[in-house]
Amino acid sequence: MNTPRLTRRTFITVAGTGAVWLTTGCRGDVPAAAPATRPPTAAPSTSPATMAPTSTVPVTTAPGTTAPVTAAPAATVTDRVLVLVQLLGGNDGLNTLVPLDGRYRDARPTIAVADDDLLALAGLDGYGLHPGLAPLAPLWDAGTLAVAAGVGFDGQTRSHFDSRDVWWRAGAPAGADGWLARWLEAAAVDRPDDPLEALALGAGPRALAGSAASAVSDPADTALRIPAGVDAATYETFLLATSQASAGESRAQAAARTAAVAALSTSKVLAEVVEPAGGEPTDGGTPDLAVQLSTAAALISARPGLRVVTVGIEGFDTHAGQPDVHAALLATLAESVSGFWSMLGPDDRARTMLLTTSEFGRRVAENGSLGTDHGRAGVQFVLGGGVRGGQLVGAHDLAGIQDGDLPITVPADDVFADALRWLGGPVDEVLGTDPPATGLLASL
Repeated sequence: MNTPRLTRRTFITVAGTGAVWLTTGCRGDVPAAAPATRPPTAAPSTSPATMAPTSTVPVTTAPGTTAPVTAAPAATVTDRVLVLVQLLGGNDGLNTLVPLDGRYRDARPTIAVADDDLLALAGLDGYGLHPGLAPLAPLWDAGTLAVAAGVGFDGQTRSHFDSRDVWWRAGAPAGADGWLARWLEAAAVDRPDDPLEALALGAGPRALAGSAASAVSDPADTALRIPAGVDAATYETFLLATSQASAGESRAQAAARTAAVAALSTSKVLAEVVEPAGGEPTDGGTPDLAVQLSTAAALISARPGLRVVTVGIEGFDTHAGQPDVHAALLATLAESVSGFWSMLGPDDRARTMLLTTSEFGRRVAENGSLGTDHGRAGVQFVLGGGVRGGQLVGAHDLAGIQDGDLPITVPADDVFADALRWLGGPVDEVLGTDPPATGLLASL
């Protein structure tokens, strides 16, 4: 691993101590003593990706029309940022993107969203959005928001643990690093190192598992705790001095040695943005989604080399009393995402993509508790300056229900591949495949 550069953005002064390592974070998800398992990959390449084959995924661009799309060549890694919003618990895609189909209402006589309440969006033929998502409508109309339906991984189960692991590994073998961690490593040859290039805020950071990303449950709780009676500058100098590598140290020793320095770097950077971002943590101690995303927006605008940030919101496991709970969750999602986007200036919007994920959708039929049980295919939103907005990729295939579940019409790794192409750098080296473009991106 290269030694990260120290810039003014890190707020760290290194006087007479030489260069330092600033690595820490999510290694708890992968055994520290063993090398991470990777999917079969092609040889590493530092050149831009070649043209992807034509997608066979249906892309709805206007009522009743579809068009095949091709991917443009991927750019080398620049200053683009991917924000991954994880809807933990299994979001009900059918009550998020609601089909105007009698079979939907037959399966959900009690919890179906009424047609009159749905948000009708231009070009979204045969569907309406849940009314709680109203803050997203202007983003759709502006051409920066798209949606994919029927998204999932073949082989995922209805277990939260197993399915999340499949999503976070992007289908790679068990024990592999998270898909974003793999990208950070594979793309390192194309970008300068930065001590805060990836950040996991709030719940569910494991898409970054195995990387040197900083994992922060609550940004407001990252202030450096200096022992009483110790001068702050002296303490920081001490931490930097202890960062020097020693001959023959183990991986675990190296991680322990650098953890304090990484914490110092992260706390210094976050201290500048947490107060302007505002907001209060939830009762459980984890900041709500609006706080996480406002922190992300402030960091993106500050440009401290951030490339990837993950955030999470829990509560989507709606087995009982779903209508009110789900409505509140979707409203929180929409308001938080809308607020995040409004915080970014035009240049930052152009270089930012936001992608939602959830470990699975829900069963088509409602259960006896006014809720839904674990299912299969779900829905993803994609927002950004490079998105072909105002269109739907994939579908809720109510004619092809399989064991009570919606079938997968858009492989999730196809969506992940689009995100990686947009970020730049290798795709097949990270995912073990270079699938066709989905049509979610307008350009690379």
